[in-house]
Amino acid sequence: MGGIFTKLSLLDKLTPPSYNLDLINSILRLIRSTAYQSQIDKFSLFVLAVYDSSSVIEGNGIKLTDIFTTTLISDYNLDEANIVEINNKGELIESKKFGRKRILFYDEGFEISTFNKEVKFFIIDGNSLHIFFEGNYVKAIPNIFNQNDWRGQHHRISIQEVESVLERYRNSFPKDYKPSWYWQNKKDRILKKEPEVLLGMFFYQFLDRIISDAKIDGECFNSNTDDKLDVRAVHYETGDLYIFEVKWIGESETGTKYLDEKAHERANEGIEQLKIYIDHENDCKVGVLVLYDGRPNDEKINWLDTEKWDSKIYDPPFRLYMETTSASVAATKIIRTKKREKNN
Repeated sequence: MGGIFTKLSLLDKLTPPSYNLDLINSILRLIRSTAYQSQIDKFSLFVLAVYDSSSVIEGNGIKLTDIFTTTLISDYNLDEANIVEINNKGELIESKKFGRKRILFYDEGFEISTFNKEVKFFIIDGNSLHIFFEGNYVKAIPNIFNQNDWRGQHHRISIQEVESVLERYRNSFPKDYKPSWYWQNKKDRILKKEPEVLLGMFFYQFLDRIISDAKIDGECFNSNTDDKLDVRAVHYETGDLYIFEVKWIGESETGTKYLDEKAHERANEGIEQLKIYIDHENDCKVGVLVLYDGRPNDEKINWLDTEKWDSKIYDPPFRLYMETTSASVAATKIIRTKKREKNN
């Protein structure tokens, strides 16, 4: 918390530091409140926008007017329940149920905070708190509970258990959000723009939430660019570096396509990028390619020169095929197919 307070205060030089400290404490109290915790498992995410009357009077802040709220709702596919007003004393200005609609908190969080500079924009996802201000991702408090709580540190996992970490991610990757947060056109399997930023940030948030013994570095996402989209974890005790290079294949709404042979080339480029990182990072323990596969068919990648790969490269690479149907729908199709085969 101290690091987040310091970073927010350095970015927001117009607001007295005591205001920012009170504000963060207020939001923590809200997350820990019975009102929030009683519903935490009933929704995926809600947005918290902050209004502090004293800041507004001084010209450093914004009140959530009807016009501003309406614009926010229409532009980012929210409903009124996604927006919760709170003052810096931790008092809810207007009590309402928490929202169920999910936004792209890494992508749209940048955008909202960039074009609404007066707003300290907070997003709460489960027990993690994400903070944006003036186009900067101020980072997060990944878990606000104590070590022994069932959502606390003791229920997290070590970065050293790379295989378990990746399988846990595969099993928890969301597939059934409606509307989908990564498909622009689910039927035609068209991903939204800048898939690496979108999916890379989601992977970063996952690690930041579940890893117990390493610092997860997502600073590359502050530039909101795909020039550098590796997620790094540094083990607290050993100093070992774990690098996760994020790539995607398939087609995006901008017209970028990595299909057929280009998909295989793109995947192998990820391995080459890992080789460069490993060569330049003496502390690198493991380099992992995290490949999001949005192609029409779930097909294996033709990996090249695997015998020449550095021993630090995680083999086989982690490929996550992005489903377009829920597990229940997929199961129904399988049963119907088996019935037809039996009847024939």
